[in-house]
Amino acid sequence: MSESNHLFYLQLFENLDETFVSLSELLIKFNLYLVPIKKSELDLLKKSQKPHLVVLRRSLSEHFAFNDCRKTMIDDFVINARVNLYDISSFGEIAIPERLMNRHHYKHIPLPANLSHIATTLALDYYKEKNNRNEWPGGRRAKLPIADN
Repeated sequence: MSESNHLFYLQLFENLDETFVSLSELLIKFNLYLVPIKKSELDLLKKSQKPHLVVLRRSLSEHFAFNDCRKTMIDDFVINARVNLYDISSFGEIAIPERLMNRHHYKHIPLPANLSHIATTLALDYYKEKNNRNEWPGGRRAKLPIADN
């Protein structure tokens, strides 16, 4: 597995759900690997360079479990642009004040949505961000014309 081509999937409960397996199979077609990460392991994201974190919230219990994670670390990660968060949810966007949230590092994908659409959206955003990371933000250096003598 290439270390640069992986997305983290926040595992809100002890057992992984069937959506993880289905989404993982779809992302492999885009050469992306979905890696489960538990709430207790969120500290490991600090060691990665701008990791991509996928959160799926379909039920109230998942919503409340995610809110517990937000209180401890996730809000801080999004505000300080240390993680790219993909929030797949029917509950709407997370409530962080506009002046604090960096919109480039948070993406809300509303449910209901097809898993292939979700996988395509994740892959497009991942590769777009990966390509932007390698570009110099200052533009091109100016060159003086060469005079012929």
